[in-house]
Amino acid sequence: MVSDGVTVGNYNFDMIFEALDFLVDHHITPWLDFTNRPYANVTNSEESAWFEDIRIVYKDKRVWENLYKQFFKMLVRRYGEKEVAKWRFEIGLEGFHSDYDTFYILDGYDFIDVYEFIAQTVKKLVPAAQVGYSAGPGIEGQVSFDTILTKLRDCKVQPDFISVILFPYIPKTVSGLKGGKAQFVRSQDRDFEGNELERIGKAFDKLGIPRNKLVISEWNLTCSNRNYLNDSTFRACLFIRNIVKFAADIDVWGLWFASDWQCNSYSARNVINGGGGLLSKDTIRKPIFYAIKMINHLGSQVVARGENFMVTKLAADEFQIVCFNLNWYNSSYFINAENQATVAEAKAYFDQTNTKKKIVIKLSGFRS
Repeated sequence: MVSDGVTVGNYNFDMIFEALDFLVDHHITPWLDFTNRPYANVTNSEESAWFEDIRIVYKDKRVWENLYKQFFKMLVRRYGEKEVAKWRFEIGLEGFHSDYDTFYILDGYDFIDVYEFIAQTVKKLVPAAQVGYSAGPGIEGQVSFDTILTKLRDCKVQPDFISVILFPYIPKTVSGLKGGKAQFVRSQDRDFEGNELERIGKAFDKLGIPRNKLVISEWNLTCSNRNYLNDSTFRACLFIRNIVKFAADIDVWGLWFASDWQCNSYSARNVINGGGGLLSKDTIRKPIFYAIKMINHLGSQVVARGENFMVTKLAADEFQIVCFNLNWYNSSYFINAENQATVAEAKAYFDQTNTKKKIVIKLSGFRS
């Protein structure tokens, strides 16, 4: 609803500004991703409840560039340079749908030109704003990853950050894919996140890119919005484990996503229906919400961490400790589709016996 993709000028940013006004008014820092993506509600790795192509394919480079130039100018005019300087802007290639990697039709489209235009335009208006490359999901399966990083490294404005979407799947790119049915294989690797981060880190090392430029823009244990594990304590516990393991190396760990309203549909009649939100459609706080609340109470200095705990320090005499006991699902989870029919089916994936754990933590060095 912004442009017809043909006309230069006369853009309609009303709906975008309505959303941004809300975020700014509530002191929430926007992170704008300009990557082409379909509007879809995934039920399992092979099906979507709906799939809608909402992108604008621009006639030529002139139409595309003019729209973005005007949009960035309007951001500064509306919110001020000081506010926009805190924002992040990123753009990337979608990765699964081959025809989604085109932003404009004519004038010899090239993604590096697209990135450079975004980066140079933003930096000219707001030098302190961060501009990055969205590498998308499934780095291991994208043969062009090293090639694109090499070109970005040599750009006049190098990315301030490189974001990835981290889901425990091994993707398979499908040429000419229709209907949003991208092919995935669920990973059985319990250390998927760590192994994937190390694989990306080695790619950075090879190209001389600092590892601290890597951020996680989206994470979840499943891409399904009908998976009751989304509503479980397992999801919350896995998130805390990841923060404990990787917080020293990753500055940003983004969660997918805020509210089940994003995936609400005729089939989501129950109060809890397996949606990926932190809140249910009726604003019930899920375990993952409370996991974030626990993490927010931790101090900024890590004193010690282990397989089931992390001790942090806020002041000389104030410590915060988070403990967790991760009970992994069994192999039957990979036999069935992700969109289980009942909560009981989801519970059956976990061994309910011999799961208790005793943790003893001794703090020393206190003064009386």
